[in-house]
Amino acid sequence: MTFDAFRIKVQETAAALGISEYELYYMEEDSQSVSVMEGEIQEFSSDVTGGVTFRCKTGGKMGYCSTELLSAEEAERIVKAAAENAAAIETEEEGIIFAGSPRYEKTEEAAQEAAPVGEMTDLAMALYQAALAEDSRVQPSSSAEVSQGKTTVRLVNSAGLDLSRTGTLQISFQSAIVREGTEQYNSYEPSEGPFGEVDIQKTAKTAVQKALDQISGEPVPSGNYPVVFENTCFADLLMAFSGVFSAKNAQQGLSLLAGKEGEQIAADIVTLTDDPFCAGHQAAFDGEGVATAKKNVIENGVFKTLLYNLQTARKAGKETTGNGSRASYHAPVDIAPFNFYLQPGTVSAEEIWKLATDASEGTALLITELAGLHAGLNPMTGDFSLMAGGYRLENGQKTSWVNGITVSGNFYELLKKISAVGSDLKFGFPRGTTRIGSPSVYCGRMPIAGK
Repeated sequence: MTFDAFRIKVQETAAALGISEYELYYMEEDSQSVSVMEGEIQEFSSDVTGGVTFRCKTGGKMGYCSTELLSAEEAERIVKAAAENAAAIETEEEGIIFAGSPRYEKTEEAAQEAAPVGEMTDLAMALYQAALAEDSRVQPSSSAEVSQGKTTVRLVNSAGLDLSRTGTLQISFQSAIVREGTEQYNSYEPSEGPFGEVDIQKTAKTAVQKALDQISGEPVPSGNYPVVFENTCFADLLMAFSGVFSAKNAQQGLSLLAGKEGEQIAADIVTLTDDPFCAGHQAAFDGEGVATAKKNVIENGVFKTLLYNLQTARKAGKETTGNGSRASYHAPVDIAPFNFYLQPGTVSAEEIWKLATDASEGTALLITELAGLHAGLNPMTGDFSLMAGGYRLENGQKTSWVNGITVSGNFYELLKKISAVGSDLKFGFPRGTTRIGSPSVYCGRMPIAGK
């Protein structure tokens, strides 16, 4: 049964039951991946998953029901089940079926065509072979993976909304394992973008060099060091604390940013933006059908707004920011940013390294890896204590590898300590509807636990 035929059956069932306010949210994900190890294809997968959620408003309450099957029987079942669920809800919050925004931005990019399996296999094998050719210490157990996916979303409701979008993603991933004596070291280098644009030699060389750099790595003595976070590393930290910008968390007492709009919460060089229209990752509407818009969450250090969906905006007496989010077709409406990033500055990463070493008494640190982002931090207080790795910075240059250290601090205080922002903005891989980006960031002195 097609989605449109399913939608008609749902509408007929809702009308028969006297349900006048409802919504259908459909999502389908089509993905393929190829991995190579030991010179052979280790795995190929192809999967199509998805389904639809029916939400209806009865008695002021919102009931949900989901299904993976698009059939007439399921159409009748989910309407009846959602109505029963709404009747059982005890919350005092009234549900919202959105009537639509006056205008929706037109996204510029059409969905990218899926690559043939042969092209994916050739790319994975080429990455693997290029890594092996980089250095004799690279092990056959190194691997390369190539994956692609297409996500289709459609939102239809009783107010006449009928919105759809399709997004595509192509990712390659080179993992390098090197051996020195009895020890092994591993690293990886990801790449997002069309397969035809992947620089095979550069990707393999970077992954291998990262692994080689770890040979003879050791901790630095414990102390307070000038610290630079590499772009992807600070993006990971920002991702881990992105929930503090959610109005839902603020209203539940889980964010210290509640009531802070208009206050200076960061250094004046800090501007944090949520842009739903960055190239390659665009969304003209959110998970509730609200038109999206670019906005600065922090502007020149001043906190401008939390991120709202319809429910939290009504509770706060504000307009939604169009950040209603659904992690999957069956997930409830939550809040999340789209392309969430720290605005880049004008100085290079190398210039930031020099700033850090000029402020040190010999050694500064470039943090390139963080571990324990889900266990070693407290999103409520902003405190974190994380295992880290990276490089010594000496005389403005990246030198020996540093491992076995712990970096500690507080996210809210860290925003205030940022004294230089690089020009090297880079985004991480999307997680659901969210993609986080950052340039390199110099945060002054931070406590480091080492040897």
